[in-house]
Amino acid sequence: MKFCQDFQSFLHEARLSKKETIGEPFEVGNLEIAEYDLYPSMDLESAKKACLDLGSNWRLPTGDELEALFKENPTSLQNMHFRKNEYYWSSTERAGRLGRLYQTVRTSYSKSGKIDIVSYFTGDETESCYVRAVRSIK
Repeated sequence: MKFCQDFQSFLHEARLSKKETIGEPFEVGNLEIAEYDLYPSMDLESAKKACLDLGSNWRLPTGDELEALFKENPTSLQNMHFRKNEYYWSSTERAGRLGRLYQTVRTSYSKSGKIDIVSYFTGDETESCYVRAVRSIK
């Protein structure tokens, strides 16, 4: 968390443009997707704030959007700069027995090259996951 706050302060002081932060967005279906992850991995609150700070309707993708993106584009995930075997935050939440659960999604590559999508709900919003901003195309 401390590193993330320091990094966000650095970005603010350096006044990086959106293009320098998220790269050249690309379109898949009805989504515009940032080319790069926003920062190193971060907790959920920081992830939501980082997307909000981009303005122009950038947000965390839903779990369904991440899963569809990974399933529909398995051969180009590396070209889209997604990290292999790393969890990404989604905006999807649900009620659990002991409180709110938050969905994370990752790709898992088998030895045969097949891509499996792993969806995991966690009750720990302080976990560190990667963040990819998206926004809907109108």
